[in-house]
Amino acid sequence: MTGYSLTFWAWSLAGPFGPAPQLWPGLGGGGPLLAVLAAVIVGSLGRIPVGVWTDRYGAGIVLPVISVLAAAAVLLLTVAGPGLGTMAAAPLGVGGTSFAAGAAVVIRAFPPGRRGVWLSVFGAGMGLASAAAIVSRLWIVVDRRSGLPLLALALIGHAIVAAVLLHERSRPARYRARGRDIVLTLLRLPATRYLCAWYAVGFGGLVAAGLYLPAYLHRCHQLPAGNATLVTGACLTLAAACRPLGGWLCRRHNPVRVLRNGFTGAGLAVLALALQPDLAVATGALGVLAACLGSASGAVQALIGDTAHLRHAGLLAGTVGAIGGLAGVLPPLLLAGTYGISGTYGVGLTLLAAVVMSTAWHLHRHRQVITATLAFPDTEAFPDDPAPPVVAVTSPSHRSPGEQADGIATLARLATERELVIVAETTAGGSGHPIIAGLRMRLPRHRIVGLTSDGCPHSHEISLITELVHDGVLPVIETRGAAGAEIVAASLTVALGTTDILRPGSPPLNDSSRQPLDASQPGRHP
Repeated sequence: MTGYSLTFWAWSLAGPFGPAPQLWPGLGGGGPLLAVLAAVIVGSLGRIPVGVWTDRYGAGIVLPVISVLAAAAVLLLTVAGPGLGTMAAAPLGVGGTSFAAGAAVVIRAFPPGRRGVWLSVFGAGMGLASAAAIVSRLWIVVDRRSGLPLLALALIGHAIVAAVLLHERSRPARYRARGRDIVLTLLRLPATRYLCAWYAVGFGGLVAAGLYLPAYLHRCHQLPAGNATLVTGACLTLAAACRPLGGWLCRRHNPVRVLRNGFTGAGLAVLALALQPDLAVATGALGVLAACLGSASGAVQALIGDTAHLRHAGLLAGTVGAIGGLAGVLPPLLLAGTYGISGTYGVGLTLLAAVVMSTAWHLHRHRQVITATLAFPDTEAFPDDPAPPVVAVTSPSHRSPGEQADGIATLARLATERELVIVAETTAGGSGHPIIAGLRMRLPRHRIVGLTSDGCPHSHEISLITELVHDGVLPVIETRGAAGAEIVAASLTVALGTTDILRPGSPPLNDSSRQPLDASQPGRHP
């Protein structure tokens, strides 16, 4: 979280909360707007490729690279002249892309059931960094020649620490398709589209508040710039504190209901602001708006953590984060446009309230379908990420020692090439399975876990096995008798979505042992 705060602080030198005036001398006219747009676009869209690279190479490589690039962008700002403002702002957007890598680390670091809450806590740290970045400008004047090099040095120090200490438990995804095809496949999932839309409303609303709330308070309530900045920082802090609350509520209540209530409250607060009340009422409405948007964005982050496939956690977090970051630019543009035409914020705020309320209505109207979609998010397999095969192994006692050694060697070779679930008949005597012992000798760096099953596995057992496989573990399931191994293998094959059973016979396992599975007749395969 410390590293993300540093990279986000670098991003905030240009956006998403507007450029710090003392760092951009001579940037007049439309220059500040162009600088903000350049930084926000790079920081938002860059999350998608960063998510793909995190899944492919690991956060231990991607996060240090982002920190080094952000440090280079900060140093570029120290020498950029007045005419290079926008060109210097775009590289600073690299700091905003660290959200995808950091979210992937959080998702892979915690067991199922806790990932969502901890991802919302990570989001709270992001919100606090936002509030600190905007409020600190009132008291901390960053000098271009001395302060910025210190920030760059801190970023380089974080890169070194992350490279040394950051090690993920899951193995990187072996992407064979192009990144564009992978993103399009992810966006075709209904759960992904829902998460993108909700995060665009929740997090995008917070970004919009950071961008435009100071101007709104100054024009409508004649607050001095310093006081307007303090109110904005307080709203962002409250929203950050409510993100873990949203994640906590998702664990105890239906997430669709949590989101619906959050968006309903936010829509009513925006509608109250559209009536342009006095300052006291407007302050209360802003507090309600911040709390509702914070809890809603925290709920979305909790859903990302709970529904994300471990092998594609960075891609999902990056895609949803990119949509939310870009959506935050639209409300300020709408408010600025309607204010320039009508001279009031009432029209623009009413339109924004209609968008938020329509989102709440859609959640209520289609709550059953949405709930089912979130319960089973992976309705479409990735073309480059086939489901793991199930290996049915007959009793090792029926083979010679040489045949057993050949079979174990072949299983070890397959385990280094792809994910496996091994189902084996329990040997007589029950004093440990020779396959487990042999695999541990041949694969000392693999985590091999032995499990037992007396029949068809239950749903919670299948979920456990799936999580183990996704976490890079090689599970070996012991059953009673050859028929029991066939039944368990057939059940797991259907549950995991694979189409084959790899059945080693007496000879060493080879390509001819790969046989299709007839799911309608478990245990009876040609």
